[in-house]
Order: sequence, then C-alpha cells, then structure tokens
Amino acid sequence: MHNAPAPAASGYRYTGTAPVEYIAPVEGWSLHFIVDDDSDGFAYREYIARGPERDVDLPVSRFAFHPTQERFAWLVRNGFAQKPAKHVTGPWDDHDIDYALAVEQRAVAA
Repeated sequence: MHNAPAPAASGYRYTGTAPVEYIAPVEGWSLHFIVDDDSDGFAYREYIARGPERDVDLPVSRFAFHPTQERFAWLVRNGFAQKPAKHVTGPWDDHDIDYALAVEQRAVAA
C-alpha cells in the first residue's frame, strides 16, 4: 500500500517544532515534534510530519510511540492513516505499527 500524501500540498504549519535528529526524511517528509502539556501537567511529545508546504499531526500514541526509521516510513507509506475502526480505538502505537510491518514483510516473502 502506498498512499503518502504529496508533500507539496499547501496547508497548516506548526511553529516551534524540532526535528527528530535520528530519523531521516522519507519521501519528502521529515519527523518533527513539539512538547505539549496535558491537563495533569505532564509534558509529552506530539509528533508531526513536515513536508515542504505543510505539516501533518501524526495519529500516534503519546505514551506508546517511540519513533524509529521503519515506523516513520510505514506512517508515510500509509498516508498517515487513522487507525481502522475495526481495531481497538486509539492512536497507532509501537506494537500496532510493528505488527503491520511484520505482516508486510511476510506478504513480500510469500
């Protein structure tokens, strides 16, 4: 599946983002973050994909998403998709993305 949004599409830009230094850009998108606070006063990272003309707020868990090159590439390749409704509700986490990557690898190997 390859549904990456076109990086050239114009749209919203977040301010005050910082790049995730250890993640290389994928198809014109780079991984950035901002630090946000929840209502309990805890700081957490909100991840954003930055294209040349717009930013996309990634639908990932603030508690259980730890970026890797493979996970970010999977999000880009899948168009930053929301998690399918038939699955447990909530954003993508490490387990869900790693499982999807394993399924893709197994399908390619078959």
